[in-house]
Amino acid sequence: MRHALRLAWLALFAAMLGTLSAPGTTLAYSLTTWSWNEPITLKLVDGRQLEGRYRGVSGRVSDADSYADQYAKWRAEHGADAVPALGDTLLVTPAAGEPLRGPLRGFTNKRLVLGTADSCLGVSLPLKEITQVRLAGERAAAPPFAAHQRWKSAPSLYSVALETEGGAFDVPVWRVASKEMLPHARAGSGTTLVVGVLVAAVLLAGAAAAAMASSFSQPMI
Repeated sequence: MRHALRLAWLALFAAMLGTLSAPGTTLAYSLTTWSWNEPITLKLVDGRQLEGRYRGVSGRVSDADSYADQYAKWRAEHGADAVPALGDTLLVTPAAGEPLRGPLRGFTNKRLVLGTADSCLGVSLPLKEITQVRLAGERAAAPPFAAHQRWKSAPSLYSVALETEGGAFDVPVWRVASKEMLPHARAGSGTTLVVGVLVAAVLLAGAAAAAMASSFSQPMI
């Protein structure tokens, strides 16, 4: 009986290892990452290097096409009149400071990200600190967007926040060539469910084994 229990435990442990090592729906990077405010150097896909202080990561989408598709779907649900398209040139007026102008790169953790002259850098503004967002350029006559406080539900752009001498910027993850030190992307709900089931199975198996061992340990009458 003990031999059978041992084989069952080994089989369950092997199943757990196989499930946890299987590739998920999101990319996974190192479990060891930089510390907040640590000086770092990001190697970009265009060969450049960016130096600054690490301010964390936002979002969990690591593919540019995937984010664009998710954003288009979200925008369709809210309507083109209520949500700008990716790439639209916007004029954003914050509660304090001068208005900012640039192409929309997306949203990240309740912040709006505007592109800069450097395609690898974006400037993010908290939605709660924005007073007005309107189209710029040829469509500047269009009325301002009135629903920007509801944009908190937008899909979040997967990016690295970096504080440099030139200011604070968001660098899209797909612009980063070396990703070894980036935090792992959050696991999908399917992976979380499987792990939960395995943990429950382990607990049940342990309880059954303990009960069985206890019954065998009772003196025979």
